[in-house]
Amino acid sequence: GVQTCALPIFDLTDAQAELKAGNYPLARSMIEAQFQLGNLDAGYLLADVYAQGLGGKPDPTRAFALISDLAGRGETAAAFNLGGCHEFGIGVAIDYSKAAAAYRRAAEAGNLQAMVAMLMASAPAQPQRGARAAQ
Repeated sequence: GVQTCALPIFDLTDAQAELKAGNYPLARSMIEAQFQLGNLDAGYLLADVYAQGLGGKPDPTRAFALISDLAGRGETAAAFNLGGCHEFGIGVAIDYSKAAAAYRRAAEAGNLQAMVAMLMASAPAQPQRGARAAQ
């Protein structure tokens, strides 16, 4: 017999339309299928679905795992997002050294947001407005 491979006949645009319509379980399964086929954009969208809890409870740990996977594949936007996860404790314990390393990796790859994050982290603290100068 002849074997066939059933590929989904939808794309992320269809999944995004389902998300917008509130059909979260269908959208989630569509996005998961696209990610399994190697669509890395689907990984970002799926991480967002997990983080927001669309169609269920928010699952920042699962979102972090996806972002970490994408960053491991060399995705610079994911490396930036990974820095944010480590910096703010999203799905993982706060770890500023891991955040800095992720931001550095993204910045070295040309991610402008990561460059700004690194500049902000290295800027000296500014006195609060209205604070009196030391006498």
